[in-house]
Amino acid sequence: MPEKALCGLVARSPFKQLRCQYEQVHGAVQLLLPLLRSALDEDWQRVQLIEQQVRELSQESERVSRDVCLHLPSTLFMPIPRSDVLDLLRAQDSLAHCASEIARLVALGRMRLHPAMQDEIRIHLLRAVDTVAHVMAVVEKLDELLESRFRGHEAVLVQAMINELINIEYSSRQRRDEATIKLLGMKDQLPAAELITLDKLIEYIADMAAQAKQVGLRLEQLLAN
Repeated sequence: MPEKALCGLVARSPFKQLRCQYEQVHGAVQLLLPLLRSALDEDWQRVQLIEQQVRELSQESERVSRDVCLHLPSTLFMPIPRSDVLDLLRAQDSLAHCASEIARLVALGRMRLHPAMQDEIRIHLLRAVDTVAHVMAVVEKLDELLESRFRGHEAVLVQAMINELINIEYSSRQRRDEATIKLLGMKDQLPAAELITLDKLIEYIADMAAQAKQVGLRLEQLLAN
C-alpha cells in the first residue's frame, strides 16, 4: 500500500480536541463559585456577568464538540474507538449543560439563600467542583496514556485517579443528602417557591458531580480497550 494511502488510514489522536473541550467545561464550572459568592452578597450585576461567562464557555464547549464530531475521521486505525470519542463528547456536553443550568437558576431567580442553608449549599458546590477538577487532571493525562498505549505506570496512575474521582462523587452525594435533610427541616419556615428552588439547586449541583463521574467512567473505558 502506498505510504500516502496508509497515512490516510491512520488518524491523529483526538485527545487534543477532547482536552480543549473539557477546558471550556472546567472553566465554566469554576465560575460557579464566584457566582455563588456574588449571590450571597446580593451583587446581582456581578451574578448576571458571571452567568453570561458561564453560558459563553458552555456554548464554546458545544462548538468544539460539534467541530470534533464533524471532522472525526472514520479511519481504520483510530488510536481509540470512534464510539468512545463520541461518548466522551456527549458526556462532556452534558456536564457543560449542568453548569449552565445552575448559573441560570441562580441568576434568573435572583436566588437569596436562607442564612441557615448557605454553608450547606456552599460546601455541596465546592465538592461538586472538586469532582469536575479531578476529571480535568485525568484528561490532562490522555496524551501520556496514548504514548504508553494505555499500559504501564501511567495507566495505573490514571486508574487510581478515577477511583478517587468515584469516591469524591460519592462524597458529593452525601453532601446533597445532608443539604436536602436540612432543607426539609425548614419547610415550615420557607415560602413554597423558595423551597422548590433550593431543592432544584441542590439536585442540579449533585447532577453536575454525577455527570463528571460519567466522564471519568468513559475515560476508564479507554483503559479497558
